[in-house]
Amino acid sequence: MLNVSFRAPPHVDHVDRVARFVTEICRTYISDADALSRLQLAAYELMENVVKYTSKGDGEFQLQIDAGEGTCRVVLQTQNMADNTHRLDLETRMTRLSSADDPLSHYDSEIAASAQRPFGSGLGLVRIRAEGEMVMDFSIDGDKVVVRVEAAFLGAGQP
Repeated sequence: MLNVSFRAPPHVDHVDRVARFVTEICRTYISDADALSRLQLAAYELMENVVKYTSKGDGEFQLQIDAGEGTCRVVLQTQNMADNTHRLDLETRMTRLSSADDPLSHYDSEIAASAQRPFGSGLGLVRIRAEGEMVMDFSIDGDKVVVRVEAAFLGAGQP
């Protein structure tokens, strides 16, 4: 099992760099280009949310890889402090997303609704679920927000 985490003040430069880092690390365990692309998308969207919505303190990003014979389970998780408006927005979006029967149809409806939003498109997490085909979970404890995504892929085995 591989575990990597870092904590830093949110910075826009971290978004793309972390996404590329995740892809390069996962390339050791996963040879499928589509799977790597979906992981890069998820890492990018998660980090973008940390940068946009951290209200104070550092943001944290975690990558966990559990590679076995022919399979690889990857978990990406972010943690940050968010203001009340963003916490409530996250809770509403994640509740709708988790109750959606069809992630792609839900994504289509969110695209249409995004034009009416006062801030952000609100599509990042929906993209992870619909395009990334990943299982998502979240928790809110006071000001702290944790978003976790997980997926299993065909793997190249352990390095």
